[in-house]
Amino acid sequence: MHLLSKDASGNVSNLFDLTFTLDTVTTAPANLDLTATDDSGVDDSDNITNNSTPGITGNAEALSKVELLNNGVKIGEAEADSNGNWQITTNNLADGNYNITAIATDIAGNQNQSDVPLLLTIDTTAPLSPINLKLSPDSDSGINNSDNITNNNSPTITGNAEPLSTVRLLQNGELVGETTATDDGSWQIATNNLADGTYNFIAIATDIAGNTNNSPTSLQITVDTTQPTINFTTSIDTQPLIQGSKLTGNINGTGSDISTISYRFNDGAEITVPFDAAGAFDAQFDLTGLNNGAYTLTVTITDTAANVNTMTYNVTVGTVTSAYEITAALVNDTAPNNTTNTDGITSDATIAGNINNFSDSVRLRVGFGGIPVLDYVDVTEDISSEGNFNFNLSQLASINRASLEDGAYSLNLLLEDLQGNQLNTSTVNFTLDTSNPILALNTPLDSGEHSNRTRLIGNVSDTGSGLFDTSYRLDGQASSPLTINDRGRFDQPIVPTGLIDGSHNLALSVFDIAGNSTQTSANFTVSDDFIIGSTGTLGWGIKSNNTVILGEQNSFVTQTAIEIELGQNKGKRQLEFEIDAQFDTTDTNTA
Repeated sequence: MHLLSKDASGNVSNLFDLTFTLDTVTTAPANLDLTATDDSGVDDSDNITNNSTPGITGNAEALSKVELLNNGVKIGEAEADSNGNWQITTNNLADGNYNITAIATDIAGNQNQSDVPLLLTIDTTAPLSPINLKLSPDSDSGINNSDNITNNNSPTITGNAEPLSTVRLLQNGELVGETTATDDGSWQIATNNLADGTYNFIAIATDIAGNTNNSPTSLQITVDTTQPTINFTTSIDTQPLIQGSKLTGNINGTGSDISTISYRFNDGAEITVPFDAAGAFDAQFDLTGLNNGAYTLTVTITDTAANVNTMTYNVTVGTVTSAYEITAALVNDTAPNNTTNTDGITSDATIAGNINNFSDSVRLRVGFGGIPVLDYVDVTEDISSEGNFNFNLSQLASINRASLEDGAYSLNLLLEDLQGNQLNTSTVNFTLDTSNPILALNTPLDSGEHSNRTRLIGNVSDTGSGLFDTSYRLDGQASSPLTINDRGRFDQPIVPTGLIDGSHNLALSVFDIAGNSTQTSANFTVSDDFIIGSTGTLGWGIKSNNTVILGEQNSFVTQTAIEIELGQNKGKRQLEFEIDAQFDTTDTNTA
């Protein structure tokens, strides 16, 4: 602009040039964005950060002042450079979502506000640890698809994490793979070419803001791609299979436990074989419904990782060519009165028997009931060439691995071929009782002087097989029975009509069911000097030295000796005795 002045007289000044700039508007800030270094996480352009004081960049009029606002509140300011670029580090921002705008003020004082806000998310919180780590169902092979045992050497591992977070899977500190969790938080990572063995994996999650959880979750898996093995301890294809033939041996999972072992003949039904924790099996073949002839035997073993080992054998099902029979019994099944019977109750445990068609191709193993078959004792060397055997008490104790006390026993005899196939069995059941019964005789007194109605009084008992017979003989005559009550006691006259005067011998015998016996005897005298009054015809008496015993039927007591001073004067005296009953304490008598 050119300026000059003119006064009232017409004088004109020199020309004056005025230069100025008219500025009534400024450019609005644009291109608001987080700096690439502050835009953390996998995406450096999503405006999500774990930096609570991030840097924000943009463009405005050169040299203008730029202020950052969040909902009208200033959170930082800076001056645009000569190219209009600016960068502002915000104040400390809490976690959350922000709507950031910018206002530019140029040097002319004109202001303009950005019309496109920056949507910013601050997230400084670490995500939760991944959870539910496991093999995917299609990778977890075997009958249990949740045991984390597999025969897949590149299995897939699955889990859950914060939605859209980055999950890294590591093994021994090395990265196996990484992926992004889906919107619902699920994820899966495939491993690659793992050798057989046990592996420990950890999963680490990093959210979209770049926060990482430092408490990883672990998972242990077992990779087993090796077939299980089997070792038979009996031959199954070198001789005919007969009733009693066995399938025995051991199995090994070679990496995981054994799941099943089974067999079938031709295309028949699978038959499961039981096995113990060590993998040992011992089972008889089930030949039900099979005719004699040739078959294909298929044995299949499967481990928990679903590895399968299948073996086939050509076998023949047949019958025993010669009948092996075992006969065995007690040699002396003792009974009362030195006789024998077949009740199996004995005082002599000796067992003898025979195996017909016995040869070097068979063996006999024996064991008592309760002993596992595997622990039976091989007694083949004790069998004669004719097949005869005899086991005395000492040998039976050796078989039992302990002495044979009185009691009930079952001796099992198992005849096998040399491959362990069962040919025949037999069992001898018996009860051993070697204890004598107990006999206690209270009257008559040995060497005593008795009235003619003296009674037999005493008791018997047996702790073993039970009482069988109790009897007595007087002076060598035929035996007479003793009547025993339910308490084992007896009380009866020796001779109901009375004994004759003179010396007598009484012999008593008691037998138990096993034939064990106890005998006792007494020599006594019947004297007419010992008189029982007429009012006591059922009474009886004994005197021995200075002892007098008086009694009535079914009541007996022995008294200690009592000294009685009769004086020197001749004449009759009346002696009074009080008798306490042995079996009936309410009875008394005087004489």
